[in-house]
Amino acid sequence: IKRDIYKNILLHFDSASQQEVVEIHESRELHGEAAANAEFVSFVDINSTRLKSFFSETKSVKGCSLRMCRDMKDLFCEVDKESLGSLESLSITNFPSLETICWGGSFKNLKKLSIDCCPNIKTLFPEASQMPSSLEVLH
Repeated sequence: IKRDIYKNILLHFDSASQQEVVEIHESRELHGEAAANAEFVSFVDINSTRLKSFFSETKSVKGCSLRMCRDMKDLFCEVDKESLGSLESLSITNFPSLETICWGGSFKNLKKLSIDCCPNIKTLFPEASQMPSSLEVLH
């Protein structure tokens, strides 16, 4: 059942991404080879400290799904901007407290962005220069 759910979620990503996904819950360890080599990840209820820890260990993530992070107000503000450079697809779902996404020019390869159930985000790109020039799909 989980694999079918992920295949549906990953339709936002390219078809090659449906091969392997690492799902990371708040309670799961983020270290080791799986984290270092992950290209497509799905985070469920993770805090900003653990998100920063994960992205400090990998520079090859192409697709990322973030779900049900109820207390996070600022996304990617503590993450090294170079770690986000390979990200091509980003899905953010059910972040009721999220107010800010720290773009900072770090998403140079981002092609697909999906944001759903994030009622406190007022502005996606405060400055036009922050919008990735590679962005093809905004949902």
